[in-house]
Amino acid sequence: MLRGESKRPPTIRRRITHIAIAVLAVVIALYLTVALALYLNQGSLVIINDKFSASPGEVGLADTSVCHLTSSDEIRLEAWLSGGPSPFLALYFHGNGRSLPSRTMRITQLRELGFSVLALEYRGFGANPGSPGEQGFARDADAAYAYARKLGFEPRHILLYGESLGTGVAVGLASRHAVAGLILDAPYSSVVDIAADRAWMFPVRPFMKDPFRSDLLIGGLTVPILIIHGEDDETIPIRYGRRLAASGGPNITFVPIPDAGHVVLGEPKAQRHVRDWLSRIPGWQSPASPAPHLRPCAAAWDFPRAGFPFSPAVLRRQLHRKTAPPPAARRGGVWGCTVSTCGGVASCPRPLARPPQERCKTRLFRPRLRSPGHTQAFDSKG
Repeated sequence: MLRGESKRPPTIRRRITHIAIAVLAVVIALYLTVALALYLNQGSLVIINDKFSASPGEVGLADTSVCHLTSSDEIRLEAWLSGGPSPFLALYFHGNGRSLPSRTMRITQLRELGFSVLALEYRGFGANPGSPGEQGFARDADAAYAYARKLGFEPRHILLYGESLGTGVAVGLASRHAVAGLILDAPYSSVVDIAADRAWMFPVRPFMKDPFRSDLLIGGLTVPILIIHGEDDETIPIRYGRRLAASGGPNITFVPIPDAGHVVLGEPKAQRHVRDWLSRIPGWQSPASPAPHLRPCAAAWDFPRAGFPFSPAVLRRQLHRKTAPPPAARRGGVWGCTVSTCGGVASCPRPLARPPQERCKTRLFRPRLRSPGHTQAFDSKG
């Protein structure tokens, strides 16, 4: 370039190239930032630990006791033990997002099947210390199994029931210890499969800290396994349950439950399949009568003379607020109760105006506070 000549202005093509490079750099920076945030926070994204804590009596399980276990890494854990009419014990591993006080209906359903129930509260859930994670949950499950053996239950009388996230804990425990069988409710092939499908734009598989690879473990199990999965499950779609069943052998019974969502043990259709499957377990005998049902809903409350009806969401809200029930409840005119048969009301302190007559399904009925003569039904799934 000669002295005195002015610099040529950049062409349009060069300008477009510079802009494209800048935009690409911003996109890459955003992508890496989001990927790093997902990696660093994956524990809280995969496992949602509920810190709500209450005693069994406060949530209506009067004949359930609290026991304390110690894991191999010295974490003190809480578990609930509930007696049943048969010599079989169900080790219950609950799902994600809610602690044991919100799982009372599942414990009751297992007891009505004939089990004694040992329900484990994971580390980081409820009042338990520690941080939740796959390896920690495995240690917690080992502690629960050891406690069940100390109670006198033989491996041939211990069945594992896992729901949702807890199915991976149950499969892992069965791969390490002898059990009579497994019931997996709404299971997954692996958590990393779900994460990879939902976050398909990120390299999830190599960086997953808690993959819960049930698909790699279930093929090595020879005990009877029942998988029940709702066809309308939107939380863990049924294709993951089918994939898990295909990873195992002929010892797996896979039962899709039509018109059902996430976690289906309380569905009448599922109950029939579960009872039929249990009848083929060596030594199993169906109980002559169901296990005792929940206490009246009012017994779930710590407040004097409270007639406020029980539901997990309302219980959590009220106990967190540390306030007394509304005036309508304190007047004693409103009660709730549980039902488990068509038209049959169990432990209801006063008759409802419109008892259920049609649906044979465990549901929680609650009168509206403003209209004590009217009933309102709520599904108690978890």
